[in-house]
Amino acid sequence: WISPLILYADGTVGIGFTTSYSSGELKPLGSSGTNNDKLAIKGDVSIVDNNHERQIKMYQDGTMKVRELYVVVETDQIADYVFKDDYELMSLNDLKQYINNNGHLPNVPSAEEFGERGEMNLGEMDNLLLEKVEELTLYILQLEERIAELESGE
Repeated sequence: WISPLILYADGTVGIGFTTSYSSGELKPLGSSGTNNDKLAIKGDVSIVDNNHERQIKMYQDGTMKVRELYVVVETDQIADYVFKDDYELMSLNDLKQYINNNGHLPNVPSAEEFGERGEMNLGEMDNLLLEKVEELTLYILQLEERIAELESGE
């Protein structure tokens, strides 16, 4: 059984109601009082700090504004493994061939895969991008060595 709560003074809010209120509706989701582990909020949502300054704003169109966003990551999965001696960096020729054949970078999902999923894990994507930046750094260092060898006439 869901007990209703109404807050008036024309910031009207209902919890557990099926009727709509012009300034929004807040209610647990579920049928017949079961599975009420979700909360539906009809309208834009702001989360404010103790000074009533907006910190997070969520809009009905699915967009959100935040000041900062932290994503929890596992430190043993951070892309610094690229700098380990046993990391097998793909040769530039193999990388070029991979890109020509697949239309995207190795280990990075294709646009089609993103389309199928309809979402992305920001922590995973950030780490994939870090992996690619670290690989690019290694490629640049390799190219710098080759340039130095060519310039010295070796």
